[in-house]
Amino acid sequence: MKRGCFRPETEFGIWVHFQDANAANCLVVAACFWLLAFFGGLGARSRRGFGSLSLEPVPELPLLEEAGLNFCRVGVGPHDFLANAFQAVNGIFWGFWKKHRHCAPHGTDPEWSSLRRFEAYLSEPFSSWAEAMDRIGASVSLFRSQKPPDYMAIKDFLDGSLTPATVERTAFGLPIRFFYRSLERKVLEGLLTEFLEKKLPLLQKGAAKKEARKVTLYGKKKRIQRLRELVPGLSEREIKAMLKKTRLQSTADVQGESHDRRASPLMFRVMKFQPAGFRALALFMPTPHLLDGREKIHVACGYSKSSVHVPEPTPAFQAVRDYLRDLNWERVL
Repeated sequence: MKRGCFRPETEFGIWVHFQDANAANCLVVAACFWLLAFFGGLGARSRRGFGSLSLEPVPELPLLEEAGLNFCRVGVGPHDFLANAFQAVNGIFWGFWKKHRHCAPHGTDPEWSSLRRFEAYLSEPFSSWAEAMDRIGASVSLFRSQKPPDYMAIKDFLDGSLTPATVERTAFGLPIRFFYRSLERKVLEGLLTEFLEKKLPLLQKGAAKKEARKVTLYGKKKRIQRLRELVPGLSEREIKAMLKKTRLQSTADVQGESHDRRASPLMFRVMKFQPAGFRALALFMPTPHLLDGREKIHVACGYSKSSVHVPEPTPAFQAVRDYLRDLNWERVL
């Protein structure tokens, strides 16, 4: 499925019309827009920095100045700009909530808001938004590759040798899919060896395993082509069924018992400052409803349907805090 999108550096405008244009309502909308522009983003992958916005200069309005809400980044350091404007946003929201708390729906207690537990970390300057995005992606990939407990624990579970004590990466959100290419090749080699020995009984001893090992080194299309060369008359459907079975045996899915999806508490975006260039911003929002220690984690093998329940990692969000520590960016909030 292809989704429509704005191309990088696309310009567009937003107009807001009020039925009741009193100062309080205008300020709340302005504060929401500030969060969208500087801490938020648009689109399905906004948590990983895609869909970040950069505002054109906003006219100075007395109403915003009185509230301390600054949309202008020129002449202000990134640290001071974010800290001062976010303090103003907080003040606007809590003032509005206190005034209207008597008619607020159940579940809107500000103690559960991300704004009450909020950390922001700012990167070093980059020359372009693309360089900043590359840095975000590389840092996440490196952390995952160097987090051996989850990698080995799930791999051992798929091998049938051990049950994982927990899955630390659940702190980054759910679901998670683990796929092991090394395990896939091992499983595929065994299946192909057995398959070739049955289909080609005249092969010399050990030849089927040797040929199966060679096939595992190819990509999907080349695997199909080579198997059809080895076994004339073999249908593509049979081959794809075998490859699918292999992939499922090398895959594990991790979900919550009561929630199949859970948002990540970590969000990235890219900001443009003059003359400091582009900065990446990591936002950490450890709200209680994301990870409260009571959720059971369901780890399932894709092929055998075998599964196990494990407790959530403790302390909560420790894996995210480890990642932020390794990232070594300046904390600005």
